[in-house]
Amino acid sequence: MTNIVVVAGGPETKHTELMVTAVGNEKIDHLDIEWTMGPDLPGFQKGAAAITSWDGKKFFTIGGVGEDGQIPMSVIYEFSCFNLVCEWNQNSERLKLTYPRYAAVAMRMPDSLFDRFCEQT
Repeated sequence: MTNIVVVAGGPETKHTELMVTAVGNEKIDHLDIEWTMGPDLPGFQKGAAAITSWDGKKFFTIGGVGEDGQIPMSVIYEFSCFNLVCEWNQNSERLKLTYPRYAAVAMRMPDSLFDRFCEQT
Protein backbone atom coordinates (compact mmCIF):
# COMPACT_ATOMS: atom_id res chain seq x y z
CA MET A 1 0.00 0.00 0.00
CA THR A 2 1.26 3.46 -0.82
CA ASN A 3 1.23 6.05 1.98
CA ILE A 4 0.83 9.67 0.94
CA VAL A 5 0.68 12.75 3.18
CA VAL A 6 -1.64 15.39 1.65
CA VAL A 7 -1.66 19.12 2.42
CA ALA A 8 -4.34 21.01 0.51
CA GLY A 9 -5.81 24.49 0.29
CA GLY A 10 -5.43 27.36 2.71
CA PRO A 11 -5.60 31.14 2.43
CA GLU A 12 -5.60 32.24 -1.20
CA THR A 13 -4.44 28.91 -2.65
CA LYS A 14 -5.87 25.85 -4.36
CA HIS A 15 -2.51 24.05 -4.32
CA THR A 16 -2.01 20.52 -3.07
CA GLU A 17 1.33 19.19 -1.87
CA LEU A 18 2.07 15.49 -1.58
CA MET A 19 4.71 13.52 0.29
CA VAL A 20 5.02 9.81 -0.47
CA THR A 21 6.28 7.99 2.65
CA ALA A 22 5.93 4.35 1.54
CA VAL A 23 5.32 2.38 -1.65
CA GLY A 24 4.07 -1.17 -1.25
CA ASN A 25 5.72 -2.70 1.81
CA GLU A 26 8.80 -0.53 1.43
CA LYS A 27 9.16 2.60 3.55
CA ILE A 28 11.08 5.50 2.05
CA ASP A 29 14.11 6.72 4.01
CA HIS A 30 13.20 10.00 5.73
CA LEU A 31 16.21 11.69 4.07
CA ASP A 32 14.80 10.88 0.63
CA ILE A 33 11.26 12.15 1.30
CA GLU A 34 10.35 15.30 -0.64
CA TRP A 35 7.20 17.37 -1.07
CA THR A 36 5.86 17.46 -4.62
CA MET A 37 3.01 19.42 -6.15
CA GLY A 38 -0.20 17.51 -6.67
CA PRO A 39 -3.39 18.48 -8.50
CA ASP A 40 -5.04 21.74 -7.45
CA LEU A 41 -8.29 21.63 -5.51
CA PRO A 42 -11.34 22.24 -7.74
CA GLY A 43 -11.90 25.51 -5.84
CA PHE A 44 -10.50 27.61 -3.01
CA GLN A 45 -11.03 26.03 0.39
CA LYS A 46 -9.82 27.46 3.70
CA GLY A 47 -10.74 26.21 7.19
CA ALA A 48 -12.03 22.88 5.89
CA ALA A 49 -12.22 19.66 7.90
CA ALA A 50 -10.37 16.64 6.51
CA ILE A 51 -10.81 12.89 6.90
CA THR A 52 -9.77 9.67 5.17
CA SER A 53 -12.13 6.92 4.10
CA TRP A 54 -12.29 3.75 6.21
CA ASP A 55 -10.21 1.83 3.68
CA GLY A 56 -7.63 4.62 3.46
CA LYS A 57 -8.01 4.88 -0.32
CA LYS A 58 -9.68 8.31 -0.38
CA PHE A 59 -9.30 11.60 1.43
CA PHE A 60 -12.02 14.23 1.82
CA THR A 61 -11.98 17.95 2.55
CA ILE A 62 -15.26 19.17 3.98
CA GLY A 63 -16.73 22.67 4.10
CA GLY A 64 -14.54 25.68 4.81
CA VAL A 65 -14.80 29.11 3.22
CA GLY A 66 -14.11 29.97 -0.39
CA GLU A 67 -12.04 32.62 -2.08
CA ASP A 68 -14.00 35.45 -0.44
CA GLY A 69 -12.94 34.16 2.99
CA GLN A 70 -16.36 34.97 4.44
CA ILE A 71 -19.13 32.57 3.49
CA PRO A 72 -19.10 28.95 4.77
CA MET A 73 -19.38 26.31 2.04
CA SER A 74 -21.22 22.99 1.84
CA VAL A 75 -18.77 21.49 -0.66
CA ILE A 76 -16.95 18.17 -0.15
CA TYR A 77 -13.94 17.39 -2.35
CA GLU A 78 -12.75 13.79 -2.77
CA PHE A 79 -9.05 13.06 -3.33
CA SER A 80 -7.84 9.71 -4.63
CA CYS A 81 -4.77 8.21 -6.26
CA PHE A 82 -4.23 5.26 -8.55
CA ASN A 83 -0.63 4.23 -9.34
CA LEU A 84 0.55 7.57 -7.86
CA VAL A 85 -1.67 9.53 -10.28
CA CYS A 86 -3.85 11.66 -8.01
CA GLU A 87 -6.97 13.71 -8.64
CA TRP A 88 -9.67 15.73 -6.86
CA ASN A 89 -13.35 15.10 -7.61
CA GLN A 90 -16.51 16.89 -6.68
CA ASN A 91 -19.80 15.18 -7.33
CA SER A 92 -21.93 18.16 -6.39
CA GLU A 93 -25.10 16.32 -5.36
CA ARG A 94 -23.63 13.24 -3.68
CA LEU A 95 -20.79 15.11 -1.99
CA LYS A 96 -22.48 18.10 -0.41
CA LEU A 97 -23.23 19.05 3.18
CA THR A 98 -26.81 19.81 4.18
CA TYR A 99 -25.57 22.85 6.11
CA PRO A 100 -22.45 24.86 5.19
CA ARG A 101 -19.60 24.59 7.71
CA TYR A 102 -16.34 26.36 8.48
CA ALA A 103 -13.63 25.21 10.93
CA ALA A 104 -15.64 22.04 11.72
CA VAL A 105 -14.27 18.74 12.99
CA ALA A 106 -14.64 15.49 11.04
CA MET A 107 -13.86 12.07 12.43
CA ARG A 108 -14.60 8.45 11.76
CA MET A 109 -16.64 6.75 14.48
CA PRO A 110 -16.35 3.01 15.01
CA ASP A 111 -19.63 1.09 14.93
CA SER A 112 -19.37 0.28 18.64
CA LEU A 113 -19.23 3.95 19.61
CA PHE A 114 -21.93 4.89 17.13
CA ASP A 115 -24.25 2.18 18.48
CA ARG A 116 -23.78 3.35 22.10
CA PHE A 117 -24.32 6.99 21.13
CA CYS A 118 -27.52 6.24 19.23
CA GLU A 119 -28.94 4.14 22.08
CA GLN A 120 -28.64 7.13 24.46
CA THR A 121 -30.41 9.66 22.24
